[in-house]
Amino acid sequence: VSGLPVNDGSVVLSVVPYAIYSETGTRINGISKQIRCPLVSATISGKSIEGLKVTYLANEANAPANDVTGIKEAVELLANDIEYYTGVEVETGIYDPRATYPQIVIATSGDGSGGNALVANNKKVGANQYSIISKTSGEIYIVGDNTIAAEYASQQLVQLLISATDTVELTSICADLPKTLNTKNDHLPLTDGAEYRFMTLNMLWYSSHPDTSRYGKMIEYINYYSPDVIGFQECCAENMNRFIPMLKAEGYTVIQQDVYSGTYNNTVPLAYKTSKFTCVDKGWEQLPGGSKFFGVTWAVLKDKATSETFGVTTSHFYNEGDLEDKVIIRQDNTKRVLAITNNIIKKHGCEVINMGDYNMRSFDEAYHMMVDSGILEDTRFTSFRDGIMARLARSLNSTVLLEGSPSRTIDYFFVTSKVNVLRTRSAINMIIASTTDHNPVYTDISFVK
Repeated sequence: VSGLPVNDGSVVLSVVPYAIYSETGTRINGISKQIRCPLVSATISGKSIEGLKVTYLANEANAPANDVTGIKEAVELLANDIEYYTGVEVETGIYDPRATYPQIVIATSGDGSGGNALVANNKKVGANQYSIISKTSGEIYIVGDNTIAAEYASQQLVQLLISATDTVELTSICADLPKTLNTKNDHLPLTDGAEYRFMTLNMLWYSSHPDTSRYGKMIEYINYYSPDVIGFQECCAENMNRFIPMLKAEGYTVIQQDVYSGTYNNTVPLAYKTSKFTCVDKGWEQLPGGSKFFGVTWAVLKDKATSETFGVTTSHFYNEGDLEDKVIIRQDNTKRVLAITNNIIKKHGCEVINMGDYNMRSFDEAYHMMVDSGILEDTRFTSFRDGIMARLARSLNSTVLLEGSPSRTIDYFFVTSKVNVLRTRSAINMIIASTTDHNPVYTDISFVK
């Protein structure tokens, strides 16, 4: 049993009797329970939420449909958060209109889901809108124009639980009229107790996806997740010239150095919120392998408000040539990232967050070199709260593949030991899937004081 203080002075207890991992790093038994003390009592229409099930509509069970990609993930996130604040065990699954137990339904309004049928008084959810409705005793319906809007709406329930001190009625935030989501102002909240959010995002080479409309979509979901620091990969010259000015306009400073006598080669820029940090040190280098497109950018950032200082790297590891070449070169790539991490620690005496597209699976030798180094841990397995890291998105030929397991992951966060990882999670929705062939991954962290 371990305790972790959170911002409001309460304490979180985590009971982890044991955890079993397969050879691929997949958690088998999943025995972990995180509860926040003191707990909050919650009701729906005046009745206890004991037996609560967070659900999605049956015709969303066969996702991917264009409007429902990510609904299951939003369901799991909400269920985990309700368990955390109330201590009530919450199940997830398909909505049952005949159920006698309390239910919260998360749905989208567009093709395939029929979510608008749940909205009160025939007031349909329009573009970038969401509704939180209580039509039937013991049930709450959350309907969004898309999965970002639906997930954001579901998190309003979580914010209600966070602000509560005793018993809270969850239907108190329900309303008939839809509300509009503006991602410039409406963001996915940080996991309770976290100080910062980091995101790694492989943009996909322009030549593989020469659709310039995707840059505006990227800005939309970056604004929604509102990461403090972003590590990019595959930010080629075309992506840089079109996207980076848009990112800067949203308040980010970008570290992206030109090298090789003016020839553009750094495809792994770092970005950080200009209003929040100053950069006290930075660098870039090409990683071993002979390709100009694989490298690592690093920086040391200082929080303007708290003076908290930390190092951060973003990397893109080698993925060309035959299998043997890839295996050997990725081991060399790992050695360079470990050397950079150690140099930051020695020079600045701070914690380091490494992120990127490492092109390695959890059974690769390069992966084990990273986690067996004695200085870095994989945040998927040190995360204090449950997250979803099981899927990769593919947006080729307008199709989406959302299949797989944690063993298929190639985008990681590796952090030093005094980084408290509150949650690591893949960002999954159709807007993302239309822009790149990777899910962005984010992690919410704080530092051991």
